[in-house]
Amino acid sequence: DDIFEFTEMLHEFQQVRRRIWVRGEDRRENDWEHSFHTAITAWYIVDSDDRFDLDKEKVIKYALAHDLVEVYAGDTPFREADDKKERREKKAMKRLQDEFPEFKEMHEAIQAYKDKSDSEAQFVYALDKIIPFFNVYLNQGRSFKTDDVSLKELRDHKEDKFDQTPKIERYFEELMDLFAEEKDELFHD
Repeated sequence: DDIFEFTEMLHEFQQVRRRIWVRGEDRRENDWEHSFHTAITAWYIVDSDDRFDLDKEKVIKYALAHDLVEVYAGDTPFREADDKKERREKKAMKRLQDEFPEFKEMHEAIQAYKDKSDSEAQFVYALDKIIPFFNVYLNQGRSFKTDDVSLKELRDHKEDKFDQTPKIERYFEELMDLFAEEKDELFHD
């Protein structure tokens, strides 16, 4: 019964839509896809770039769990900064704890990520903010164009997300340079 309930929750998680269009499809990505993409990319970076001296297992756990509260709280796109988001997510976390009290590691991972309590959580937090950019770029700016996001708005909203992780900030700066070079192809502005 517990595994069925957990699997059902994961299917609900798969129904949480995000703002990023899926490349080659006429739908937006879901939280399940995003979490997997974050986890596998984090694993790839930590394993292949020795500048990142991080605990791989923690990184992967944080990446898989980081958005699980959205199964009950929903996703909040950056333009829709919601002063109620923290309250919704706290309530969602409580519900996850009540429904799956036996999965203590999941709850600890979600909390550590939310608190950015260690280098691994800070790394996943920053990576979570940048991964959508790779997807949008590979999809010729579709999400930026559809949602009428300007390069300036993107930079202004995201640049402070990388303060604790200068190595990921470097990726952000390189992407912003690339986006500026290809601005006409990626943005309406």
